[in-house]
Amino acid sequence: MIQTFYLILKELISGKFITFVVFLSILLALISVGIFNSIEKNVLIYIDSKFETSISPNTIKVSNNGKKKLEKNALRKINKLEQIKRIDKIIVATMPMQIRSSWVNGYGSDVPAIGVPFEMIKDDILRKYNKKLWKRGVTVSPIPILITDVILKSYNDVMAPANGLPKLSKKTITGVPLTLNIGTSSIQQSEVSFSESVVVAGITDEISTMALILPYKSVLRLNRLFGDEPIKYLNFYIKTDTHKDMIDVASQIEKMGYKVEVEKTVSNAIMNLKNNVSLILNSIKYLIVILAIAAICFASIIASLNRSEYYRIYRILGASRTIIAFSLLSKYLIIGIISVASSIFFFSSFFQQIITDIQIVGIKISFNYTYSISNELFLMGLLIPLLSTIPALFRLYFKILGRD
Repeated sequence: MIQTFYLILKELISGKFITFVVFLSILLALISVGIFNSIEKNVLIYIDSKFETSISPNTIKVSNNGKKKLEKNALRKINKLEQIKRIDKIIVATMPMQIRSSWVNGYGSDVPAIGVPFEMIKDDILRKYNKKLWKRGVTVSPIPILITDVILKSYNDVMAPANGLPKLSKKTITGVPLTLNIGTSSIQQSEVSFSESVVVAGITDEISTMALILPYKSVLRLNRLFGDEPIKYLNFYIKTDTHKDMIDVASQIEKMGYKVEVEKTVSNAIMNLKNNVSLILNSIKYLIVILAIAAICFASIIASLNRSEYYRIYRILGASRTIIAFSLLSKYLIIGIISVASSIFFFSSFFQQIITDIQIVGIKISFNYTYSISNELFLMGLLIPLLSTIPALFRLYFKILGRD
């Protein structure tokens, strides 16, 4: 043991120039790794602030796909996906309905209806009172409803001119009272039928449909009243926090067998930009590391050749090839550890006192020392000397000392 420590100490103090070159190579490589890590982190933060957070991920629309129905089991499975921020569940009113207006000559029309949760359309409901009614939604009167842009455009472009009816705007239709005949239509009459007062609470473009939009709880109550159990969903509208999460969630739901509709062009472009930035900066960073490994590898081979007679003498005196090789490896590992300590000091103290941040093409690069940087510096500080001394160790063990 004492002999081993002695050999390591002798290796450290010998070949001062080579030792300095190795130390400088590792230190510069580690500083480059730290700087490019900071640049990568700040560029990705810039992309997030300019694109990721300012352009929200598109909503994922999930529909029935043949035999794969959207029921409670489907909701339970999809809910297990951790990246999901919110699921808005859409249900269909399963009974016949007819809408009538007293202010347009008693005009009536058969209509489908869907139930939509408050969170999905809350920004389209204009009055606080109607928002409270929508949240409560079970036994409220009048029932607040939303009309889609599709219905309003269809009425103004086709129905109103053909029937001599006045055209409507978003402003004039909001607040209009209507009568909703539930359980009856022009072609079907259910055993249970009644009328409900409804009021137009606003116009929405969140859902493209020809159906009236009612509170989710109201439609759920009506379906149960008409004996429709269990709950069958028309669609799930899924929100995620990030574009990456949106792409991942859409892919996982498709694998479950459900129909998925989502526009991925913008999200893919943002993800490709981030991946390309990371690839370029990491390539430069690891190229510098490879050059450092090559330089140290060359220096260690030259040093071992110059000291071959010195190693043979120790071999003759009884030192094993393993101990001699271990002493050489230990020397470079110790240099690596010293380089790590120097680079950490450089980033945590000296560097931050001189440069806190700089501007590169409009991007503010902040050089903040973090534990993730120190972990990578420590890893690289051990890997660089370890990998770079392997050729010299093999040459020393099998050729220089193997002749004795």
